[in-house]
Amino acid sequence: MKTNFSFLKDNYSVLYQLAILAERNCLSDPSTTLSKLCILSEKLSSILIDFEQLEEPYDNRQISKLIFLQNN
Repeated sequence: MKTNFSFLKDNYSVLYQLAILAERNCLSDPSTTLSKLCILSEKLSSILIDFEQLEEPYDNRQISKLIFLQNN
């Protein structure tokens, strides 16, 4: 299957799998796509926080992580 996310496959297999599921279900099951993209964004924000060697926000909420990344 051709995908827009093949660049994730080698280094970020978890993100790749979520992106593939979202892409595959885009037309047939939009609810699944949205849930997979939500999980993908949560994983991605955690990866970015780890990559930047920052401590995760105390409440571990997604919005807190995004604000924290924006401000750092």
